[in-house]
Amino acid sequence: MPYLIVMFLGVVLSLIVRYWGSGWVIHLFWFNFELCDSAKCAGYEAVYRISAAMTVWFALHALCMLHPKTKKFHTDYWIFKILLLFGLIVGFYLIPNPPFDVYAIIARFVSGFFLLLQIIILIEFAYQWNASWVSDEKGWYWQILAVCGVLYGASIVLAVFEFRWFTDGMSGECKQEQFFIGFTIALTSLVTLMSISWWCKHGALLPSAVVTLYCFYLCYSSLVSDPSPCNNLQDQTTAQIIVGIIIAATTVTYASWNLSNSATIFGVDEDEIKEHEEADVEAAKPAAASDGAAADGDKKEEAAEDDGPEDEKAEWRRKRNLKFHLVMAVASMYVAMLLTSWGSETGTSGTSYDLSEVAMWIKIVSLWITILLYTWTLVAPYLFPDRDFGVDGGGDD
Repeated sequence: MPYLIVMFLGVVLSLIVRYWGSGWVIHLFWFNFELCDSAKCAGYEAVYRISAAMTVWFALHALCMLHPKTKKFHTDYWIFKILLLFGLIVGFYLIPNPPFDVYAIIARFVSGFFLLLQIIILIEFAYQWNASWVSDEKGWYWQILAVCGVLYGASIVLAVFEFRWFTDGMSGECKQEQFFIGFTIALTSLVTLMSISWWCKHGALLPSAVVTLYCFYLCYSSLVSDPSPCNNLQDQTTAQIIVGIIIAATTVTYASWNLSNSATIFGVDEDEIKEHEEADVEAAKPAAASDGAAADGDKKEEAAEDDGPEDEKAEWRRKRNLKFHLVMAVASMYVAMLLTSWGSETGTSGTSYDLSEVAMWIKIVSLWITILLYTWTLVAPYLFPDRDFGVDGGGDD
């Protein structure tokens, strides 16, 4: 989808101006912006401007989706829309820093909400994956065991490298880093045992394996953001920075797409989604040749009957596009935090785009929240057996 490409390129451009933009962005087209010189609007402030431009751009799309007559704005007018985005970016360089400092504060709170939604979507995905593979149509039990072996194996390898890279050879000088890794091992082991215990009938091994690997990834990401000497990976070469730019852009883009398509977050019935998708497939097929038995009046009557469902389908698409653009606007604000160490610093110092204690603690707290939410999905059905939590781990199969 073109919007995902825009998001990807927006993250790449943000990191380019973050590291190398002070010399050429400020003097765009040989015009020296008096309100924004290289000492004021480079580094993090440049990221804020591009993020804000993308946020406004997607928010305008969402506003257009509020009215049925503007539904074509989602798919058409691309030359105008690209020029609009370019104009927003250039125009924001004509504005001094204070408004964007306020934007950074707002983006910090919105991004926390975005992270929480990502965690919910991950747990939802893990349960749906397990339910699909243990269903009567598939019954892929051996495949589940193989995937779990790979996921847990990757988690163990990652834990070993985390001890090697971030604990200074276990010399005792990096106790905080040792605690993070050890506590992650303890928490993931606990939830794994809970998920396969006799009393947790709805639990399953595959969701635990997915959550375990994600938690070790968060632990690694947190330790990479650690500015202390225990972090042996904080000094990056230009090649490593470029790879990090690509990974960051891909991660944010995928997270935005995944969240915008979540049925659980937006309260969309999955059967309704399948119904509309199947209708689209049927509409794309060439119409069968008429046998000539139906009269012209009957054909007109059938066409009139089709107008209602077609209008309903268009309305469903419009609402879905509205939600998509709202998610992309929130993701654009998350970009500002991800690429600036959550607004904890100013300027262009540092070789890593998320090297700060603030970024480190936000990621480690996200890890603990992931464990907490997943634990709740395990214990809540046991504590409240009369309630339907929509959790089907397939533990009875």
